[in-house]
Amino acid sequence: RQRPGVFVYRTIEDLESMLAYAKENNVQSAAVIGGGLLGLEAAKAVKDMGVTSHIIEFAPILMCRQIDEGGHDALVGKIEEMGLKVHCNARTQFFVGEDGTTDEESTSPVAALRFSNEDWDDLPVQMVVVSCGIKPRDELARECGTIDIGERGGIVVDDNLKTSAEGVYAIGEIALHKNFIYGLIAPGYDMAKVATACVAKDLGLEGASEENDLPAFTGADLSTKLKLLGCDVASFGVNQPTADDEDVSFLVWNDPHAGVYRKLIFNKAGTKLRGGILVGDAGDYTKLHKIAMSDNELDEGTTPAQLLPPPTARTSAPEEVTVSKDPAAQICSCNDVS
Repeated sequence: RQRPGVFVYRTIEDLESMLAYAKENNVQSAAVIGGGLLGLEAAKAVKDMGVTSHIIEFAPILMCRQIDEGGHDALVGKIEEMGLKVHCNARTQFFVGEDGTTDEESTSPVAALRFSNEDWDDLPVQMVVVSCGIKPRDELARECGTIDIGERGGIVVDDNLKTSAEGVYAIGEIALHKNFIYGLIAPGYDMAKVATACVAKDLGLEGASEENDLPAFTGADLSTKLKLLGCDVASFGVNQPTADDEDVSFLVWNDPHAGVYRKLIFNKAGTKLRGGILVGDAGDYTKLHKIAMSDNELDEGTTPAQLLPPPTARTSAPEEVTVSKDPAAQICSCNDVS
């Protein structure tokens, strides 16, 4: 980050620094490295500065944890309508300075991105924003030398969120559970509940759970609904079944004219909704998410095809939105607010 013009995008101070640099240096073009949730937000922030915004993604598609190729195509269509540029399968190799240097010690302001892709030209940019994934802040654990660390970072924990050190627990973005780090707040809350119960038992607090009754963290629901660059994007349940999952059937709605893509995944018999991907119109996300998470069979008379069309395409009167009286009903997927 010593090269002028290279920023991370996490705090309001980062944004203020970007704004000041863009204004002082008459930045015309910028690259955002990372096509995930935060990267797309950063790309919109760059565009709002009046700067041409390039989204640079290593994977073949944007938001590869949440959507598939069809969802990517619909999302990219919306993004490019706004004037942003998308570059997937991009292998960023160097930040090139104004003086042509590519070494990490140079303090020449950034002037281009260089890629290792064959036949790719340098991309001229005067600012780079790095927003490419979660980096666990595990420095303290590394320094102590007695806590197991994952190969790519993160503190290794078991189902009780225990680390390899006696009496030490880890939760949130620093915890590596079954070789996976969760970047959403809702799984962090689930981890906190488990860790709290385990710590209370360790301390012998009154009312603490017994050893056999301790809760376990076995994973988390990563369902989420967001509005990215003005476009609805949602995923829930089993949205990308594994290759060895044989209990799968799916229906797809793809309307490139309206920029709407929907894929609903059912069991092979078509009697249960298992998950889905919604891009462009996620107006019925709450309903579909509830059906999938219940693991119940579809209501009598309801067919998979009836669930597929987006609310904006249905010719019948729109369903009346009712407020659930269930205190556990989710009203915010980002913070798991009920």
